[in-house]
Amino acid sequence: MAEKKGNILVIDDDPNLLFLLADTLTSIGYDCMAATDGIEALDMLGQENAEQFDLVVTDIKMPNMDGIGLLSEVRREFSDLPVLFITGVASEEIIAAASPDGFLAKPFRISQMEDLIERTLAAKHANKPSSKPRQVLLNLREDRFRDALSEALICSHYLPFAVSGGDEALEELERGSFDVMIAGVEKRGGQDRKAVRNVRTKHPNLPVLLISSSYAVEEANRLKDQIGFDGFLTKPCDMVDLISELDRTVSKRNQEKPTEPMA
Repeated sequence: MAEKKGNILVIDDDPNLLFLLADTLTSIGYDCMAATDGIEALDMLGQENAEQFDLVVTDIKMPNMDGIGLLSEVRREFSDLPVLFITGVASEEIIAAASPDGFLAKPFRISQMEDLIERTLAAKHANKPSSKPRQVLLNLREDRFRDALSEALICSHYLPFAVSGGDEALEELERGSFDVMIAGVEKRGGQDRKAVRNVRTKHPNLPVLLISSSYAVEEANRLKDQIGFDGFLTKPCDMVDLISELDRTVSKRNQEKPTEPMA
């Protein structure tokens, strides 16, 4: 018999989804126990001894005690036990405020869930904090493209926050910490370029990925001299290619020595 990968407590108020999730995790090598809400889950953690569990996987929207309430109690009572959210309803702001060890947006592929669980458990066993989703500031005009990109980012373990202009982007950067900004820039007018330039002036260590439908790739070097950026893509672009370029942009900037912010 193959060695089990770990013990997971799964919580969802929908019995069909709960069975499907537990059955799927069992099929890929995990031992699972199931609960229908946060209160039942806490009872099981207390009765069965939380040390036997390696991970909690929970829905957010549930009666009696939701996933956010459960996360708060687990953090207080069982601080070493990682918690993953699986949800189709919570906003990026709610997830960021709750700060789980990871999350997946429904619908998702089994391979995505398996990868997230493996990374979370590896971090736990190495006594390291689980990797938090990287926070992405989206300054894009086109609603449909922004929504599609947000969905792709969430599925790729990024947490997007959308703004509608340069001033709003600067306000968000003053309020919170972001790992990267994705900004649209077009030839018409100068507001897009000005917005990026202002961000780079005040936050020079923030990686910036530009996306444009009017600038060609061969024009990118001239544009970089004008406003500065770390990555560049033209629209239309494939989401897989975009995520790959985003990963490269963030990794490259993180390897560089940071500079002091300009006054």
